[in-house]
Amino acid sequence: MKVTAPFPVGLHLIAPALPRLRERHPKLSVDLRLGDRFADLIEEGIDVRS
Repeated sequence: MKVTAPFPVGLHLIAPALPRLRERHPKLSVDLRLGDRFADLIEEGIDVRS
């Protein structure tokens, strides 16, 4: 799953939740991309944007 988010959101909200998510879904692969740039959701294959 590809996720993109601004750095503060990713650092304080998403990253802390990842261990529990991985525990519940051990086969799930998460590609977390943090930054303030605009992401082309279709071209980059992003599944979740915050």
